[in-house]
Amino acid sequence: PPHHPFCVEISLSTCEREIIPLETWCISFDDSIADSTQRVRFTIYNRMSTVLRSLLVCTRATPAYQLSRRQSPEKYIICYKMYSGEPIVSHLGEHYAKKTIGSIVTPIGRFVLNVAYRTKLTITSTPIDSGT
Repeated sequence: PPHHPFCVEISLSTCEREIIPLETWCISFDDSIADSTQRVRFTIYNRMSTVLRSLLVCTRATPAYQLSRRQSPEKYIICYKMYSGEPIVSHLGEHYAKKTIGSIVTPIGRFVLNVAYRTKLTITSTPIDSGT
């Protein structure tokens, strides 16, 4: 079966019930790129731990983390949404950035961790659907 990426979208929700998407994190798997010579026990575990440490560092450098440190119910709160499928980045505005945090080739395929984030916070927001 096809492997759908797993995404986490981080958004800012204002007290006026508006939502502003800030970041989209995505982990994907591509089985067309594999390396059967990779030793799962050492090489892949070491690379995975490096990617996870990089993830921790990168989450501290993106806009959502900086805003989350100042959130309060009177101003805004940070929310997230998880979904399976291609990452949605069009709502991040024209000037968004996309970075690859890490890529690990394994005997069964390649795992890739990406983030796309808003670079300009002077934006118009979208009202929250009251059914969600």
